Amino acid sequence: MKKNKIKMIEVTIPSWALCAIVNGDDSGLSDEEIEQLDRFVESNKIQSVSLKNDNDEGYFSRYNDINNLGDTVFDCVAIVR
Repeated sequence: MKKNKIKMIEVTIPSWALCAIVNGDDSGLSDEEIEQLDRFVESNKIQSVSLKNDNDEGYFSRYNDINNLGDTVFDCVAIVR
């Protein structure tokens, strides 16, 4: 019997997407933001995401992994298929 290993990757998520990607709550997001988020999740085969550090307050970065725009971001860990 073959054991499946869990694959984890580090991702940089913008603050606007955090609630949607961690908790599944996309209320308050525009249609464009939801499309960007869905595309990111599907192309990276993401199953779940959590903050890398629970005490993280976020920081400004010139890019993020969803749309490559400057924003307040959070370092996260994603479980992928």
